[in-house]
Amino acid sequence: MFGRLLKSLLGRSSRLLAHTGGRKQTN
Repeated sequence: MFGRLLKSLLGRSSRLLAHTGGRKQTN
């Protein structure tokens, strides 16, 4: 369950970062 939440959160943040132009900080 926790892993699922983390994954969803990561996906959201990564998408937000890509939208905000956070390309220099790609994991």
